[in-house]
Amino acid sequence: MLTKDHQKKLLPAGSFFRKNLFPLFLLLLSLLAFGILIPWLGFYMDDWSLLYLAYDKNDLTTFFQHKRPWLAPLYASFSAILPPKPLPWHLLLLLLKWLGAVVVWHLMRKVLPQKPNLAQAVSALYLLYPGHLIAFHPLGFLFHYIQALFIFASFLVHLEFIHREERSGLLLLIAICLSLANLIISEYFFFIELLRPILLFFFIHNAFENLPLSEKIKKTLYQWLPFLLVFSGVVLFRFHIQADISRYNTQPLFEYLSKPVQTFTAFINEFFHDFPIITLQTWKYAFHPKDVIMLADYQGMILYICIMAVTFLLSTLYQYKYQKEYKNDGRLIYGVLLILGAISVFLSCLPFWLADVKFQIGFNVQNRYIIPSALGASLILAGLLFLLPLKKLIRIFITSVFISFMVGAHFLYANSYRHEWEQMKRMLWQITWRINSIQPDTLIISNELPLQMISENSLSAIFNWMYSTNTARGEIDYYCYFDEERFIREVGSLERPCIHTSAHMIGTISSSNTHLLGLSFSPDTCVRVLDAGIDLYNPALPGFLKEVVYYSTFDTQQLLKEYEKNGGVISNIAILGPQPAHEWCFYYQKAMQAYQQEHWIDTINEYNQAITLGYFPRDVIEWIPFVKAYALSGQVNEAIRITTLIYNMSHQYGALMCNLWKDISKTIGATPDKPSPYIHLFFEMNCPVDFY
Repeated sequence: MLTKDHQKKLLPAGSFFRKNLFPLFLLLLSLLAFGILIPWLGFYMDDWSLLYLAYDKNDLTTFFQHKRPWLAPLYASFSAILPPKPLPWHLLLLLLKWLGAVVVWHLMRKVLPQKPNLAQAVSALYLLYPGHLIAFHPLGFLFHYIQALFIFASFLVHLEFIHREERSGLLLLIAICLSLANLIISEYFFFIELLRPILLFFFIHNAFENLPLSEKIKKTLYQWLPFLLVFSGVVLFRFHIQADISRYNTQPLFEYLSKPVQTFTAFINEFFHDFPIITLQTWKYAFHPKDVIMLADYQGMILYICIMAVTFLLSTLYQYKYQKEYKNDGRLIYGVLLILGAISVFLSCLPFWLADVKFQIGFNVQNRYIIPSALGASLILAGLLFLLPLKKLIRIFITSVFISFMVGAHFLYANSYRHEWEQMKRMLWQITWRINSIQPDTLIISNELPLQMISENSLSAIFNWMYSTNTARGEIDYYCYFDEERFIREVGSLERPCIHTSAHMIGTISSSNTHLLGLSFSPDTCVRVLDAGIDLYNPALPGFLKEVVYYSTFDTQQLLKEYEKNGGVISNIAILGPQPAHEWCFYYQKAMQAYQQEHWIDTINEYNQAITLGYFPRDVIEWIPFVKAYALSGQVNEAIRITTLIYNMSHQYGALMCNLWKDISKTIGATPDKPSPYIHLFFEMNCPVDFY
């Protein structure tokens, strides 16, 4: 039987508001850390692949067919409710983060009912754990927070089942179902399930104080048994039927079991290597988030400081007013909490050690492996804060400093995502202005994009969503490469034309390895469709992209065809929001459409309209098409003026200009018997003799 004191601790007296004040405090922290910039955030990395498959293909199995098959119906259910716009998905992610922290708080209250302040500290630190820097992918990381919610809710419901003296079989069934859901969704929180017997013993030890230790252990094992059976069954499935435990470098279970001593030793070594990263380095990073603080402008830094100040005041006031000081509480429990945190960190790392992946702190996709370690790291820091013999005000001050810097760090992370979204929208809108349609079975090759949160898979999903009319399951019309080594490895040398078929996470494509559309983009310039007449001699273009231009058989006239997809390309990227202001790059894209059709007057008109509005080319290469347009429309003096301007800006563009004017000369009918009237230009730019 539960003691009356324990029942009172589990159900503290007070008003509804007072009992729910801490969840409201957590909600406020969530909004300060994750919510302020939500209206200006977008989609990133795998978000695009999932969006394309969910809303355009209506088939998510392609993405999950080999790994994590249960995620397909999970995402399908959410995409059936939410529109393909960033705001609702980000709000859902925020809600899941907050709910997860609330569940952790309730869980800690049940496990440590005599330490309510400690339970609050653990949940707040868990919510704001700074190790996960890339926590703003609303679809890509959705299942991580759902999975965390499932496993911690399973623990909580299980303890509630015991608290009610096992009278409600429904609670036990719910706890088992939540546990099973966690185990089959993915490997991320798989071994966190093994925390259950430890938490059960903590709870039973406190709740059934009169039972002898042996009976407490028996009761713990009895309660754990159905969950152990479920865990064992899923282990057999994942390691023998599914044959792997994750997406990366998987190894069968028997290889580890055949060398238990070596395996255990290796994991201990990994633990001592990764433990400082997951604990010390992550908390340190909150105080100096060097990867993202550089992206904050003056206004951003002012807001960052204000948010930290507000958070510090709120945290301090809350702790001082609503947290009681408990006298004579032994320090042993805090030491036990440190051990529990270390065990939690060990279990959270196991799936990734098995898959031989490394933990990284920084603004990169590998950072996601650290997500399951949040609880363990929070238990350790909270245990240290309460283990040290600090006075209440000093502990409140230190805790508030940690919380305020963590909130500030997450704001800076969000700001870096806002900056990334602005760059991405700028690039995608320019693509829609320049390209009306793309012929199917095209490989799109670009320079390495100045975006950290985009991959070749995600960029390919964007192009297929915008332009593809292919509705066949598992097939795509376009795939993008910006990694030269990967392109050569998968597609082969451009010198040997062939039909290439490759399977990707969003589908399979069959294409000629010379049916290539070249693109170039940088933060300070406009998106450019590569043109053989210009880019074969472009000194700023990487050699690989020059090869793409040279060998490509792609007909760029296809880019101007009327768009076939229902609603048009613009409506298919309505998720980007309203079009940005029409500045230089808008007029440049329209001018290049006219240039491609040899409509020289229209090309010049777009250029003049931009100049009249005060916009000018951002890069030398953006001036060059207008030289040809002016020359072939009869306005030679202006063409020569721009040529001189370009050559004076950088002599390295001399070869390009020589070839451009040679082409112009041929167009107007220059022959060996009728020399070019622009000989003086060839001479001034030191063109080869055969150009004269």
